[in-house]
Amino acid sequence: MGIIPSTGEITFSLICIRANGLMFAWTHENIRLFDADIVFKPNKSSVVQPIPVLDPMNEFTACFWVRLDPLPWPVGSVVFLNYSAHEKHDEIVLEYQTTVQFTVGANTILRSNSFPNMDDGKRKFICVQWENKDGMTSLYINGNLVVNVANKQKDYKVLNSGDVRLELGYSSAAQDLSGRMTCVNIWDDLLSTQTILRLYRAHDCGYHPNNLVIDWQKISTKLRDMGSPLLVTPSELRNDQVIITTTCTKPQLLHGQIFPEAVLVGQVISITEVVSELQCQDQCLRAQACNAFNIEQQGTTIKKTCQLISGVTGVKGNHVSYGRVFDRQGMIKALLTPSCSENRENSP
Repeated sequence: MGIIPSTGEITFSLICIRANGLMFAWTHENIRLFDADIVFKPNKSSVVQPIPVLDPMNEFTACFWVRLDPLPWPVGSVVFLNYSAHEKHDEIVLEYQTTVQFTVGANTILRSNSFPNMDDGKRKFICVQWENKDGMTSLYINGNLVVNVANKQKDYKVLNSGDVRLELGYSSAAQDLSGRMTCVNIWDDLLSTQTILRLYRAHDCGYHPNNLVIDWQKISTKLRDMGSPLLVTPSELRNDQVIITTTCTKPQLLHGQIFPEAVLVGQVISITEVVSELQCQDQCLRAQACNAFNIEQQGTTIKKTCQLISGVTGVKGNHVSYGRVFDRQGMIKALLTPSCSENRENSP
């Protein structure tokens, strides 16, 4: 079973057995997951993060994960993010009502109906981009480019030195929303489509790309150091633990004596613990045996990256994990025929 350290990183290895005796190990190694959420309650709570004095921005990418708790929708748009310079308000605003509205320089440059249902209680990964050379403006939802328009605020420069306000509040109503935000980053750069998709699939908070103007790591560290009640860490979100056990329903014949004994019918071959939707984990044998891996042979590569397909039982919110496949026999064969059954139960 995987162990979740307090650092928010996972390291664990499990051995997978194929019916033909081949074996590989799937290893989670230093995978950075969601380390914390900002939890907003309907009391007009917000988080303000100053942007340092920089040159005016000619382009930027802003990304964040958000989940709204299901609530009635009164009149008024929901403001997710608002950056105001000291000299000018509403330099960058992203809000949503029946359409998404993206504002740069106090001018709305994008209105679109291509926005997911925000009232379903599920986490969404949202990114917006803008650059002033061609006025190109883009909206990404869950890693996919859904809107791309040009000639918006060409030659404009986003003013520097101001404050980013994170909130889940209505712009024209007394009631605020409740929900969660995490991994809020703004880059003084245009991230590639491939990078945005990878950030979504890996649930990577984006610590490594350069040109970070607003850095989630600094925001969360600051709130943690302040002892802010708005910041909730995974250890405080263990109210929805799920234990998944896997048992074998037909014998697995081992060749080459990789293991001293075969896996027998009815034997429990794995136990997977899912610790809240923030730190979902799976393990290789259950996933492999249930055809949850999408593995493609790449020559004689010894070490490769494979993607755990989202939607596997126990992986909530379309979480996707990454690991390395070590082919001990020098090859990776076809997937094992499904041969496992699962029992899912809530832990006490």
